[in-house]
Amino acid sequence: YFMDNFDKCNVYEWARSICEKTKTGFDVNKNTFTFPITDVDGNLINLRWHKGPQVAGVSGSHWFPMKMLTDATSNSFVVWCEGEKDTLTLLSKGIPAITNTNGVGNMPDDITPLTQFERIYLCFDPDLAGIKGSRKVLNKLRFLIPNSTIMVCQMPGMDVTDWFYES
Repeated sequence: YFMDNFDKCNVYEWARSICEKTKTGFDVNKNTFTFPITDVDGNLINLRWHKGPQVAGVSGSHWFPMKMLTDATSNSFVVWCEGEKDTLTLLSKGIPAITNTNGVGNMPDDITPLTQFERIYLCFDPDLAGIKGSRKVLNKLRFLIPNSTIMVCQMPGMDVTDWFYES
């Protein structure tokens, strides 16, 4: 539905190529975006609704978009966002970005894909959860990936997508 109605549904001005590559969709019954979660081979392991639940059966934290993360060998940095919406916004702007599926401050068990980056920017929302989560992840990553530079960045008073489209 999303690709067939791209101009009508694309309120965040995401790049069509990014939405196609990530297979981002739109659930007309719930009036919200859907994000397929895949493994490193591109196999579907879960489906997330924006501001909604995951499909039952797959637990834990996973990377989104995993396939783009594993294809990012030419980038020296990545921005870790708080959610899929912000990740798609940055990817649409040509900025390498990822998120995890288990909430701010949590990390997937396998952080191996992050070891390829010289710099990792944590760009979570500027609310209390985002601030606490970025500190928690920052401390873990500095211990687990000591050869990477890990930095926290936040947009003043808004999330990444709001900063691009409301400022």
